[in-house]
Amino acid sequence: MIKDKIKKKGGPVDHDKVIGANLNKIRLAMQLSQQELAKLAGVTFQQIQKYEKGTNRLSASRLVRISNALDVDIDVFFDGVIDTTPKKLSLENIPDDHVKFLKLLAEIDDPDRIKILSKILSE
Repeated sequence: MIKDKIKKKGGPVDHDKVIGANLNKIRLAMQLSQQELAKLAGVTFQQIQKYEKGTNRLSASRLVRISNALDVDIDVFFDGVIDTTPKKLSLENIPDDHVKFLKLLAEIDDPDRIKILSKILSE
């Protein structure tokens, strides 16, 4: 049930713990103390502790600031939270007649014809 997965408004959720754990791993790999990271992030070391434990949510703006300060791609913090692999368009589930139509449409180079077709299709 969806309500079971919703925590109190603004409170940390499971992915906050994963992001915090990733922050901890990155900090340790860079041999930084919580105090040093806190100074870079513009927060107290206690706040870094709370982020790493997943007790407090890490805002997007703070995450960007930390990412820039550590010179790491922001997606490393989301490892284990979301699938960050690039998605490929698959034509497997698109009916053949739709694919044929799209190919024909792509061959039209007359802007007026495209406008006419667009008008017809949007009606």
